[in-house]
Amino acid sequence: MDYNKITYLREKEKAKHMLADGIGMSLHGLNLTLKNKRLTVETLEKIAAYYKKPISYFFGESEYMSNSTDEHLHVNDKSLSKLIAKLELLGEILKEKEKNIEELNREIGGLKLRIKQLEE
Repeated sequence: MDYNKITYLREKEKAKHMLADGIGMSLHGLNLTLKNKRLTVETLEKIAAYYKKPISYFFGESEYMSNSTDEHLHVNDKSLSKLIAKLELLGEILKEKEKNIEELNREIGGLKLRIKQLEE
């Protein structure tokens, strides 16, 4: 994760509180999160949406290129490590989303049961 990219985007804004306000955090909370490099997947998603960037943007530039003559993907060790890190983050995001879906499904089940009870 390249925290410098967030710093760079924040420095382009005139008011430092704009990102914090835009993602629903206090300025103090955001500053601590970035300083301690304790960014959650949810916060990273909000920052990416705020700046209209893909999450992969915060993990550096892709260092692979397609060769138009043989259409093979050439990947060096550094970019392979970055791709693995991106896959791991996407796995974490997926797990978090699946937990959210399970929670919502339980809530829906409870609401359906309540509606059925009220109808009786």
